[in-house]
Amino acid sequence: GINAEYMGVTTGARVFAALKGALDGGLNIPHSESRFAGFNKEKGELDSQKHRARIFAQHVADYQRKLQREEPEKYETTFSKYIEADVKPDDIQKMWEDVHASIRRAPTAKLLSETFQV
Repeated sequence: GINAEYMGVTTGARVFAALKGALDGGLNIPHSESRFAGFNKEKGELDSQKHRARIFAQHVADYQRKLQREEPEKYETTFSKYIEADVKPDDIQKMWEDVHASIRRAPTAKLLSETFQV
């Protein structure tokens, strides 16, 4: 299993996103949903809407909007690849939906040489 004790991880950390992906992929891994983004401690349950928003990077879109509004220069450096690819905050969810659809269409791993010219 994932030994998070020595990693100093927090709820919603990337390691738990990787765990969620493995679980969604069909692996049977003992876990607790309490470490996934969107877990509501008071209710003791995973808020599926908040979890979905995190999966589809709405926090990134929100940050992108904030920087556009408040720190345009920082936005241009932080999101230079997004700007180059013409990915706007409202495009991020669709981008990730397309990525997920692509994985579902062809879930087998490919060699780097099959994907990119090296």
